[in-house]
Amino acid sequence: FLVPKLATLGDPTVLPEMNAAVERMLQAVDNKENVVLYGDYDVDGVTSMALMHLILKAYGLDTHLFLPTRMEEGYGLSHDGIAKCYEQFGKPDLLIALDCGTTSLTEVARLKAEGVDCVIVDHHELSPLGKPDCLALVNPKLGKDHHYFCTAGLVFKVSHALLKARMLESYDLKETLDLVALGTVADLVPLIDENRLLVRRGLEALAQTTRHGLKALKQIAGVEGLVQTHHVGFRLGPRLNAAGRLDTAATALNLLLADNDALGTELAEQLEAHNKDRQNVEHAVHAEAEAMLANIGEIDQVSAIVLGSRNWHPGVIGIVASRISRLCHRPTILVSIDENGVGKGSGRSIPGFSLVAAIEICTEHLLGGGGHAMAAGISVKEENIDAFRTAFQNAAREALSKEEMTAVLELDAEVRLRDLSLNFFESYKLLEPFGQKNTEPLFLCRRVNPRL
Repeated sequence: FLVPKLATLGDPTVLPEMNAAVERMLQAVDNKENVVLYGDYDVDGVTSMALMHLILKAYGLDTHLFLPTRMEEGYGLSHDGIAKCYEQFGKPDLLIALDCGTTSLTEVARLKAEGVDCVIVDHHELSPLGKPDCLALVNPKLGKDHHYFCTAGLVFKVSHALLKARMLESYDLKETLDLVALGTVADLVPLIDENRLLVRRGLEALAQTTRHGLKALKQIAGVEGLVQTHHVGFRLGPRLNAAGRLDTAATALNLLLADNDALGTELAEQLEAHNKDRQNVEHAVHAEAEAMLANIGEIDQVSAIVLGSRNWHPGVIGIVASRISRLCHRPTILVSIDENGVGKGSGRSIPGFSLVAAIEICTEHLLGGGGHAMAAGISVKEENIDAFRTAFQNAAREALSKEEMTAVLELDAEVRLRDLSLNFFESYKLLEPFGQKNTEPLFLCRRVNPRL
């Protein structure tokens, strides 16, 4: 745990349906097939696409890259997204869905009916209706282990499996760890087991990255020298996410794949501008949401929060939902309603309450929904929001005890100031990287007064 080594990484072929996925990808390589990578517009999505593109390119296969837009096609494999994909690249022989597709049963059935093979690499929860009828679904949720991976981590494992099946002397998998660390930290998955090792070595790689776009992005974000998880979470990640929130995530993907400094700098500047726009939009949404909070009564009497507005940009409601959830210590869903009266919601939870389980309970009031226990999305008609709010609050009231709805400051240890030596901090660094399921310790020093 304290000094993890890459040599301890497990066999990638133990992941569900990995061998079938690898076999189909190598078939596409050998036959020079028309292959489309279909991704998601967040950091995990674009890093996954970059990783898959790079490994297949190393085998001599140039893939087409398709990213849906949040406002037009929406999240994941959709009929509109597939149609646009066909329009741009023609009907592919193989479509590889990354960070999406697990719950897209009807869309995958359509691809199969049209003669398109589909491989899905994803970490989201399965649909209550079962798994999609694809050629391979590389998703740890099909088994009992490795549930901590995000899709960037899974694509790293796919790359490892490909190299085990067909070695490439010219491809060094370790050089992709900077991208794996970006996706893993930004997606807020647990930093345990292999994730912790990948992020630890990935942050070291990110500090010394030779990628033109990442070097420029680090400079704009003020990230120099040692790179830690908070640099990814609060500086690099938000800038990479900003493009997909307000416009197209292609800017972020192109930055990761930029092949010269001039292009890397240009794209980094575009992401910085997108991020400033995102901050302004987010501030306006947060101000309106806080005003709504003032009208819901005493927070002690509310088990969960559901707010909606026609003024909100769907690209930032997840960020604001996270802030309100932390502020009130309640499961929170914010809904952005479009001109047709259809709302897209983004939710964040608190420990002890699964958003996915609650969405399943409330499904009669929704058009759709899914995600993780701690972060999920929904779609709902405007006239059904009140009914959904009531059902969602009832689900939270049933699942959460009074203690679980009470915010607690958890202290890990009491220390004296004289204990905080250089040797202490050298040992403390061995506990890094900090993140989900490996939180940074919080220490208490008593009888300390500030000097004025």
